[in-house]
Amino acid sequence: YVRRALGRKGVQSTKTYESMRDIPIAKPVWAYLLKWREKQQELFKAGFRERDGKGKLIRGADGDFVVKPKRWLESVPVCTNTDGNAWDVNNFNRSLRIYFADHGLGAFTERTEFKSARKLDDGSPMVQTRKTGYVGASLHSLRHTYATELVAAKIDPKTVQALLGHANIETTLQLYAEAVEENMREAMLGHAMHVATEQDVGVYSEEDIRAFELFMSEEMSGYGE
Repeated sequence: YVRRALGRKGVQSTKTYESMRDIPIAKPVWAYLLKWREKQQELFKAGFRERDGKGKLIRGADGDFVVKPKRWLESVPVCTNTDGNAWDVNNFNRSLRIYFADHGLGAFTERTEFKSARKLDDGSPMVQTRKTGYVGASLHSLRHTYATELVAAKIDPKTVQALLGHANIETTLQLYAEAVEENMREAMLGHAMHVATEQDVGVYSEEDIRAFELFMSEEMSGYGE
């Protein structure tokens, strides 16, 4: 159930009323969430520690670290950092980009050097390297893929609008048209290559395939005009 959103300023209202919606999830996802909930309870018993406003761990009068109160577990987010708090949006997105890059779904094209707060033995700042210039999959592209799969499954536009939380049906229809065009292109390309294989007309070179894809993209660009 989507009722609130986590942004850079914390948990807040969704952008629009339509963004508040119920999203069905598959049974494997539901089963995984139940197992993860059990894991979170184990972590709580081990002691998620409290931090102050500056991010420093808080110690009690006896010198031990202060553990979060039990009532905290009732509202703990699904995705948490090592302290059991909600992920910072920027850190979450960066971790997701690293995951995508590690699994062949994206790549960092540049490396940027910066001076770290850590010091070398001679007292000079340590120079570290950060990967930048990311290109590849993102939460937005995953959302687009979800929409494309809905269209391929012949889900009507009104239901797609409700699942995606679009305020205007025009936004959904535009996405719907793009998804239909993409599905048609893939179907036509797949059918053409399948026919060529059945007729045993020979193996196409990469240049032939690229030329055919270019032709198809030009044809589809004028579709519906």
